[in-house]
Amino acid sequence: MSCKLVYKYPYFLKQKKFTLQLPVGWKFLTVMVENEKLFLWAEVRDGVAKENVDFEVFGTGQEIPLTAEYLYTYTVGPFNFHLYMLRHVI
Repeated sequence: MSCKLVYKYPYFLKQKKFTLQLPVGWKFLTVMVENEKLFLWAEVRDGVAKENVDFEVFGTGQEIPLTAEYLYTYTVGPFNFHLYMLRHVI
């Protein structure tokens, strides 16, 4: 029986670009900082195939690719960061 679960996926504060392996059909929930590590929370389905999903973090005023999809803005110290999912146009 397939069900939904909430998982958290770590990435480091200094990572500007990163890739996560997420179950197909995943749903973004939030980003939070724990112990100087960022975590992306996602709702996922159990027992489905996985896909590689690329993300990039931008600072305010930085150029963002037109194909990037906004997910969330978060603050670390005095800085605001904007998390985007990257779409690859073929």
